[in-house]
Amino acid sequence: MKTSFHILYICIFMIISTSVAAQNGRTLTDEDIESIISATRNNAQCPEPTERVVYRNQGSSAKLSIMLSGGLNYMQGAYSRDFNFESNRVGWHGELMLGYSYVTPSGNGGSTLGLFGRIGNTNAEALERFNIDAGIDENMIYNTDNYFVNIEGGAILLEVFRISTGVGVQEYATPNSDVNRAFYYSTTAGLHLGSRNFKFMIEANFNYGRNIGQTIVRPQIGLGLRL
Repeated sequence: MKTSFHILYICIFMIISTSVAAQNGRTLTDEDIESIISATRNNAQCPEPTERVVYRNQGSSAKLSIMLSGGLNYMQGAYSRDFNFESNRVGWHGELMLGYSYVTPSGNGGSTLGLFGRIGNTNAEALERFNIDAGIDENMIYNTDNYFVNIEGGAILLEVFRISTGVGVQEYATPNSDVNRAFYYSTTAGLHLGSRNFKFMIEANFNYGRNIGQTIVRPQIGLGLRL
């Protein structure tokens, strides 16, 4: 590459020199040409090729995300009710999330698309409130253990704001059957506070439609661990 620059420089210099000589009424001799070539070899400075800089992509990445969580839920009842806390309507729940997380280069930000599966218990007092407000079955027996299951799909935006929706079922008993089911649609919204791998959750679960006469609200708090 450097030799090519030398040759090009010599050619240009010879063309200019020839033109000047022609204007003065003379031509270049062999000694003139040899002198020009020697001078350019000694004095010509050719630019060195610049070093190429390679930039690596330090962008975001995505990976499988699993989170286990659990906590307490409270049967508020119909959405239209004024909030009136009674400790005997508190139940437990656990949840598993399988998701796909978008992670920023710092490892602290991003969002998650996930499938949420929650199972929990509605005690006798909570089930009574649920039945009165939702109008499910007048023959319902208010036992201590009445399990519910919610399956939802949604997102945790910026790893803080959760919004998801899906379907759910509440089990209950009657004099004629030990296992009956009330089906409904389920939506959850809330905040996930803390580090990426450990969260304190404040959420509200809404049950509505299908076998439920009006929207039922179930606030809940919990702790989550991302694996």
